[in-house]
Amino acid sequence: MIPDIRIFFLCALAGACIIAAGCTGTTGNIPSSPVTPAGTLGVPGTAGAVPGTGIDLTNQASSLAASFTAGVSSTLLKSPPVTIGLEKTAGSFSAPMMIAIPPDGSGRMVVVDQIGVAKIINPDKTVVARPFLNLRDRMASLSTSYDERGFLSLAFHPAFRDNGRVFVYYSTPLRTGWLGLHKPALGISCYAG
Repeated sequence: MIPDIRIFFLCALAGACIIAAGCTGTTGNIPSSPVTPAGTLGVPGTAGAVPGTGIDLTNQASSLAASFTAGVSSTLLKSPPVTIGLEKTAGSFSAPMMIAIPPDGSGRMVVVDQIGVAKIINPDKTVVARPFLNLRDRMASLSTSYDERGFLSLAFHPAFRDNGRVFVYYSTPLRTGWLGLHKPALGISCYAG
């Protein structure tokens, strides 16, 4: 009996709160014509005005200002047309993971390949045959069908031009851990050229 009374009072309290808040589902208070924000453009002391400047930051007089009609706020967005396309830069990668651009002004790009190498693409779009970095001997053996492990990313030190430092993130071989269980490991290393 006591739980039934509690549920009754909780439902009655919730209903009273909804009615008191005016959330009864009626739309009588929603305007049918556009509503503009309060305030007067450029008049000090009004909404959005920057004191002492006559500048209004609300953008309410703009043709791009938001409008509010029938309970819906909408904003007209205009932007210049954008052209997007794809251009093949280089090929012969097994599973390219990312491209990094060294901060040395050379215009080169370095492509990280999941199999354990990073190769340079010159500004003329030729791929240098000798890897920029080869981690294959330090990495976990990868499956030829599918694997999420491998050489995952590379980042250049901000002063790369002066110190030649590169930071890499890659999968290392499994390690034997507590109770002889194998644990996957990830390596984060710094190399200096």
